Amino acid sequence: MALPEGGSVTKQDVIHWIDDCVAHSGHALVPDFRNLWMYAASKDYKYTQDHNLDWVGDGKRNPETVFATKFSTLGSESQIFSNIKQLFFGWRNQNSVPFGSGWGFGTVNPQLYEQWPDDDIRKKASICYVDDVETEGELYYQENQWNSMQDTRMWAKKTMPVTEWPEEGPRFDSNGFPTNGINVSVRLFGASTGMEVNNVNDQIEIRFSDILLMGSELGGPNAQQYMDRVRERVGLPSIPATLENIKLERRYELAFEGVRYWDILRWHDEEEAYSKIVKVPCLNDGRPGHVTVRFRPETKGFMQIPQQEIIKSDHVLKQNEGWYENPNFDINRVYNE
Repeated sequence: MALPEGGSVTKQDVIHWIDDCVAHSGHALVPDFRNLWMYAASKDYKYTQDHNLDWVGDGKRNPETVFATKFSTLGSESQIFSNIKQLFFGWRNQNSVPFGSGWGFGTVNPQLYEQWPDDDIRKKASICYVDDVETEGELYYQENQWNSMQDTRMWAKKTMPVTEWPEEGPRFDSNGFPTNGINVSVRLFGASTGMEVNNVNDQIEIRFSDILLMGSELGGPNAQQYMDRVRERVGLPSIPATLENIKLERRYELAFEGVRYWDILRWHDEEEAYSKIVKVPCLNDGRPGHVTVRFRPETKGFMQIPQQEIIKSDHVLKQNEGWYENPNFDINRVYNE
């Protein structure tokens, strides 16, 4: 890869940097994969109790975090200080335990759950399948999910608002539905009790296991060792560090962490991956339905640049391929409204 200031970066350079990071950065894998996620901090979650989990938390207690976005309790003043991603992935209209209210996005494609081997603890550590009462307990009330779309009854619990019961006060409303779950950030960090601002834990952007799998994919002298470390942590045996095996390992290890889309783009697997998302069963506002997602190859996977940004750049910015510029767009109208 050529650099704008001259010179280049080679594959061997990157392998060397990853090897150096692995050997000398001080980062390490947390012994129990499940302790990475904030649900391990909820004292009232059956899954946490059954496995004696203990959240490793933000900051120095977590050697696996390489890069993270930080948030703060100033969220009581504005959403920009709080972890909005968790708010997006919360249950719609149900503030119970161990997961709290949010905006109902990011339900899980059942195809992933069905494909994922049961002997991989990351499956149930990453997906909350509410019909699996033995694992999750009685925690989901479909009657509460009014106006919820693409509800597959599977949720990405790595990224959901995490709650626990109050020390005092009612847990159920007059209709018998659970309510009054309190975000664990209130106890841990003194956060506000407001639903839209009380998620203040770190958003992990790069974990050490991602670094290990990068090194494995590059095929350096430590490729097999790096993949083995990731699998050994979750009790799985060694398998050859082939590209196809690494693709699956990244999908399972890093599920719902915001890297899958970019992985399939760089592997040029996007059209094949999207071709399988056809009539996936779900509930829309409580009624049976299905969802199909199409990939537009002409866009190469890139989003549309907002027209107002193109205009503000005096058309130095050019629209991404597959999209078009709107000659009737009025930037003054946007700001006046």
